[in-house]
Amino acid sequence: MTEHLPDCWCSENGCFLQHVNFGRFNGTLHWGRTAGLIALRPDINGLPEVVLVSKGKGGLDFPKGKRGKKKEESAWDVARREWYSETGLNPCHLSFFLPYHVFVDAVSGCHYFLASWEGGLACPQQWTPWPERRSEGKPVMQTQWVPIRAAYASEELGQVQKQILTRVESHYADLTYHRMQGFPPMPMPMWLESSMPMQIPMPAPSIKSSESSDSEQEQFLGKEPFLAKEELELGFDEYLGSNIVSEPPLQTGWELDRLLLRAPATLLGDQEQCESVKAILNDGSDADRQIILDWVCQDVLSLSEDQHACWVVQHLFEHVDKSGCSRLCAKIGPHTQRLLDSMYGNHVLAKSVECALTENDVRLVIHHIRKMGLVVVANHRFGCRLCERLIEHHGRKDVMSELLDELVRRSEEMCKNRYGNYVLQSILDQMPQRQKEMVFNLHTSVATMAKHRFASHLAQKMIQLSEPKEMLLLARAIICASDPCLAEIASNRFGAFVIKDLLEALFGDEVPEKDRQMLIQEVKSRLATASQEWASSEHFETVRVRFVKICLEHSAE
Repeated sequence: MTEHLPDCWCSENGCFLQHVNFGRFNGTLHWGRTAGLIALRPDINGLPEVVLVSKGKGGLDFPKGKRGKKKEESAWDVARREWYSETGLNPCHLSFFLPYHVFVDAVSGCHYFLASWEGGLACPQQWTPWPERRSEGKPVMQTQWVPIRAAYASEELGQVQKQILTRVESHYADLTYHRMQGFPPMPMPMWLESSMPMQIPMPAPSIKSSESSDSEQEQFLGKEPFLAKEELELGFDEYLGSNIVSEPPLQTGWELDRLLLRAPATLLGDQEQCESVKAILNDGSDADRQIILDWVCQDVLSLSEDQHACWVVQHLFEHVDKSGCSRLCAKIGPHTQRLLDSMYGNHVLAKSVECALTENDVRLVIHHIRKMGLVVVANHRFGCRLCERLIEHHGRKDVMSELLDELVRRSEEMCKNRYGNYVLQSILDQMPQRQKEMVFNLHTSVATMAKHRFASHLAQKMIQLSEPKEMLLLARAIICASDPCLAEIASNRFGAFVIKDLLEALFGDEVPEKDRQMLIQEVKSRLATASQEWASSEHFETVRVRFVKICLEHSAE
């Protein structure tokens, strides 16, 4: 340290680090209580990239954070904790090149440690590690890998950070070459060895061979700061997960271990990786499924909106227990409106309704639907599917009674809608007689519905599912209507199907013969006296032929 700077807080651990200072100290009172990490990796062409985070107030910076006021943490502890907090990536894939060099922003006193990311290129170029941070007012909005040359050119990165990055790039190139030549790594200072246990959960190391010597185990446990990828694979056969503390350690497969070392956003757009996760859910243990549940819950919104990752979330609903389903429902519920407009997210939303196992889960879904507007959701191209799943799986529960009553009361607003009519059809299919009778109150306008492109489907369903008493009401409303008249309905491309279904129902065994004969005579009279305008239609002719055929079949019997 130079004389004009205050004492460095990392000296509290009795360590002696070589500080490389940038900028000029300006007398900040709380100088030196911030630490961060500068992590680099080679891109596909071997050029270095650095991790930068976008802050809520704008601008780019390295992942960094402050030491808690009441916590006695070293700069090393803070740097690794904030790395996990702002990137969602487990720090066990970081190799620290310079354990006793610290790059210091003399203006603020922030201490930066240099590390190499050994997790490969599977981590996406941009991701949001914790979507809920935005709603909680947290500053970090997005994390991204940025080519160093692009970082130099960015106006969002501060001048001091660019100066540090210039020195870091030089050290990174030298030390990468040092490693490639096979030189032994620099020893880790004793203070770093003692501070290795972190507040965030870390891997539970295990050595495959029971005959391994103590020195081999000590080497794995962190004596060597340079851990090659092959060494990492040797040691993490029994990994607990990137953000789970569990006692005793869970025995999981290496494929799951590798997965959990990355951010959930690595699944986005990766069909092969998504299929691997689904296979683990199918064949893994309950403990494995619980680990994946915790992992997915970190970024469930982004995964739900992805073409391939949405199937992982849906699959997870089918393989977790009751409490797991409730947890997923609670995570998805606040994003109902956004997922409802998503081509893929709406399927996750529908699956959450199918798998909701408690009344509280169903009540949560209903709450979010009401916030958006019940009829608005029912008339939505994806919202109608959500309402249908609610009716199909929970329609007979008490918690649904009020919602169903409101739907059937507003059936006139929905029956002519392209999507809303399917919700009413679902009520006719699934619900008890009381709700059906409320839908059948539409019989007064069924003649108009019969000519409508969408409402005609509901009219057909009403005829097909009606009891004899209700069917007679529908028959009289259609056959005896004056505007539109029977002939006009029969000449319509949609109404013709409604009339055919009505004629089939009239000749059912449960219809009283007296009422049947009266209605048949009325049909015969109205078809015979139809004006030329209606009678010339090909749809009218198909109805007339069908009527004659049914009458002949019935008389023959």
